Amino acid sequence: MRKKTFIFIRIIFIFLVLLFLFQFAPPTFPRTFWGKSENEVFIVGQDLSQQALIEELHSRGFIRNPAAFKLILKIQNWENQIKPGGYLISKGMSVLEIAENLVIPSPQKWVQIPEGLRKEEVVKILQLNLNWQDFQKKDFLQRAKEGYLFPDTYLFPLDWSGSNVAERLEGQFVYEFKENSDKDFNSDTVILASLVQREAANKTEMPQIAGIILKRYQKNFLLQVDAALQYALGVPKKWWPVVWPEDRKIDSLYNTYRYLGYPPTPICSPGPEAIKAAINPQETDYLYYLHDGNRKIHYARTYKEHLINIDKYLR
Repeated sequence: MRKKTFIFIRIIFIFLVLLFLFQFAPPTFPRTFWGKSENEVFIVGQDLSQQALIEELHSRGFIRNPAAFKLILKIQNWENQIKPGGYLISKGMSVLEIAENLVIPSPQKWVQIPEGLRKEEVVKILQLNLNWQDFQKKDFLQRAKEGYLFPDTYLFPLDWSGSNVAERLEGQFVYEFKENSDKDFNSDTVILASLVQREAANKTEMPQIAGIILKRYQKNFLLQVDAALQYALGVPKKWWPVVWPEDRKIDSLYNTYRYLGYPPTPICSPGPEAIKAAINPQETDYLYYLHDGNRKIHYARTYKEHLINIDKYLR
């Protein structure tokens, strides 16, 4: 009787051990052999917590048991070591293999491109985040079109060339433009959007500023946009310098104090709100605007009113 009881206990013990180990096995086991499933890209978002990450792995069928994955991370001292990026894993991997693939440096990296930057500023961000060499930076600058590098957060493969990244940013720009407009893609609208992006202190002002700049353009007035002049004056480490009265005399097509019409190219990459404002500018009675020292905007209908605003808010 004791012998039968001992055997029964051993069977139960072995069953429990196998059941425990089964939680660490690939989800496809035993239907397929180990590691035979196709690799899939698993994206770890920038703000994804470890708990949310484990829940997503479980819901997508990469792991059987969240507790087993947590245990592996704890045993291996890998807790909170999984960084944002894109990883190749499969449902044919064990829990340990999944964890190992997620803690190694990702072959893809998240990069955030802010609004209102010229391409030299964009390439600096890319170089820092993607560990580019100078030849990759040069490749990007040769391919990139000023104003068409859509500001957003991207997941870039680390083996992409500068041209690949430039094409991705430009493709996203064209997509976003068409999403916000039923009009034909127009370079003048992109230039206007870039001026609005740099001139506006906030998104609320953008439609009014777009309307004023467009009205001045249509009336054949000098646009007198400081941001365009800043673009002409910009140098490394100081791409957007303060504009002084004497700067308005420089000979540059970006000097809209001397030359009529839009500058020859966009001056930065505008964001969605600036694009929308340029596509649908707000009509007003105003022809002038300025920002005071607190970046509050003041509009004027006539040049005389504008001079009063200058005297009141800028002197």
